[in-house]
Amino acid sequence: MELFYSSQISGQVALLDEQESRHCIKVLRHRLHDEIHFTDGKGRIYSGVLTKADMRQCEITVSKQQQDKQRNFHLHIGIAPTKAIDRFEWFLEKAAELGVEEITPLLCRHSERKNLNHERCEKILISGMKQSNRSRAPKLNELTSFNTAINFSEGTKAIAHCSNGNKHTLNEIIVSTNSLLLLIGPEGDFSDEEILLATETNFAPLTLGNARLRTETAAVHAASITYFLKN
Repeated sequence: MELFYSSQISGQVALLDEQESRHCIKVLRHRLHDEIHFTDGKGRIYSGVLTKADMRQCEITVSKQQQDKQRNFHLHIGIAPTKAIDRFEWFLEKAAELGVEEITPLLCRHSERKNLNHERCEKILISGMKQSNRSRAPKLNELTSFNTAINFSEGTKAIAHCSNGNKHTLNEIIVSTNSLLLLIGPEGDFSDEEILLATETNFAPLTLGNARLRTETAAVHAASITYFLKN
């Protein structure tokens, strides 16, 4: 099913922005009165008829809507954006495909990227959502300092790091919870001070395996495990 995205829905009328409209008319060659399926990115899927076919702004008359089922689990990944932005954007795309509920970009002591184009990141999440025929895009928070993030209120909290010590596996942590905040560090890992602060704030130390994974790989690995165990 082709799935479009609209943030402009009022009553029985929905509008597609210019990018979505161009894709609808020029790429997929839809015409007046074609049936169109779209989502608001918040769990609702709509069906309707194309009543204005314009590459600048398409109009759809809604005939049906339904609420998509939501899994009984909330995965919130706090992740330090990578220096190479294409690697972080790859993570965003995969996070949307795997149904991650929330993402917070982290500003850590060893962070090599200290700014993000929030609007571009949102577009990548929406694209990943549509690609996988999902009706929910992950909530993307603003770039947040590590010290602020460790005080987020979540059901269960864990920090993945490469330092030595006793650690839990993700399977062990998520078996008895329906909400997890998982922190993934930058290329240089979290600092010793950050790891100590997190553990003092009830974050469980976490291992994602014996191999040392890239930041974006670690996050996708965690999202994949959660996808299979909590769907």
